[in-house]
Amino acid sequence: MNRTTCILFILLLIVSISYFMIMMEKRIDLRQISPIHFSKLEKNFLDGCRYVYIDMGTNIGIQIRKLYQPDLYPDAAVVPLFKEMFGNYSDEVCSVGFEANPLHTSYLEEFENFYLKQN
Repeated sequence: MNRTTCILFILLLIVSISYFMIMMEKRIDLRQISPIHFSKLEKNFLDGCRYVYIDMGTNIGIQIRKLYQPDLYPDAAVVPLFKEMFGNYSDEVCSVGFEANPLHTSYLEEFENFYLKQN
């Protein structure tokens, strides 16, 4: 599994959570919405990941960016921790971010597109 697939999945989760929050605000009965059947997927989206980084409350994705672009954050306290945990294998880390605030959806979609272009 490559980084592009991982980032795509991350943002899919973020958008899904945002959608859920919007539905809750509109008070739509979620039982009326057809469930997604994950059993139809051919393989697990995390297959091939050497490591998995889970960012709960990803906000606008800064912690994920610190993982993949540590040179932009030389003074960040988490960068040495990422280096210790993942070594030089950031290209083999799949990141999964969760963000409940739908106000971040637009930015996170741009964030996704940026990383998809980076591959």
